[in-house]
Amino acid sequence: MRYFLTQVAKAARRGEIEVHAWCLLTTHFHMLVRSPQGQLSEAMRRIQNTYARYFNRSRRRDGPLHRGRFSSKPVRSLTYRKNLVHYIDNNPVDAGLVRDAREYRWCSANQYSRRRGPRWLTRNWLEGWVAELSGSDQYDPADYPRSAATGARRLTAAIVEARCDSRAMADDLDALVHQPAPSVLAWMQRKAKLADGTMAQQPLIPATLVSRAIGARAKRGNWKLRSGRQSFDAWRTMHVGLLRHLATVRFKAIAAQLEITCASARRIADRHDRLLATNTEYAQVAAAIGHELLGQVYRPEGRAARGGSEEDKFSPGSVLSSSGGEEEEGEVEGGVGWVAGCGA
Repeated sequence: MRYFLTQVAKAARRGEIEVHAWCLLTTHFHMLVRSPQGQLSEAMRRIQNTYARYFNRSRRRDGPLHRGRFSSKPVRSLTYRKNLVHYIDNNPVDAGLVRDAREYRWCSANQYSRRRGPRWLTRNWLEGWVAELSGSDQYDPADYPRSAATGARRLTAAIVEARCDSRAMADDLDALVHQPAPSVLAWMQRKAKLADGTMAQQPLIPATLVSRAIGARAKRGNWKLRSGRQSFDAWRTMHVGLLRHLATVRFKAIAAQLEITCASARRIADRHDRLLATNTEYAQVAAAIGHELLGQVYRPEGRAARGGSEEDKFSPGSVLSSSGGEEEEGEVEGGVGWVAGCGA
């Protein structure tokens, strides 16, 4: 592990990457980094290849060591960037290695729990955020967030995994997460007018959380609405609509989950879009649920972002990178960008 981190440090010293958060396990790694000169691909190639050669020599083996090249995703949301830090920190906790990430030697949470760490770890952004959360002008390692409860960790992991699977680029999270329910409704109505069947938006809420919220309300009582001479289940309609717009679930997956056809899923989603514009009660309930779920995922225990200065915003070159042999997406060569990395 030390040799791998040595290669990361060299890439940081060469100015190819800035490392802001990281976690190294025996099977994979995660990093949140910034690629100032758009050299992410070259940096990761050199890190992985050099480590693979060292590993093979030291164990007298040959052949590939990594499952595939790293993958990457743009990160355009400050709120999501903060969620990524929690996700990276929680990896050793979820693996059952420690109860608190700060106890795990091979992660940045351990280093942020002390006043000093390796020079290759860029600490200013994360220390500034922690100081802001604690209401202080200066960073205190004692204020670094403890590992969240199991439920919160699962929600964080669910949204990160959903976003890693998404090919969409647009991200409205920062514009919604601190807004009241009426603003969430206005966003839903705007999206409904633009709905064309494409998946242009990054997931905002894990699909499992949407289903759980609708299921809990449906158990309290039926909700029927009428369209002409026919009545329909309003909860089922809202379930499809929120899965589509908040979780960006594909129609095929919605159909499989609800045991309906893809054509039916599309018709129900269209009905949801119409109701947002024509039925005030329905629209307000949908917005209230959306607002509540955004709070559950992004605002638990005071973890929400509180705005930030202009330099704290993400540039279009921001990238989330992870492993698993996926093709890299969204890296802007020659641009300025944040990068979170993972490999196996």
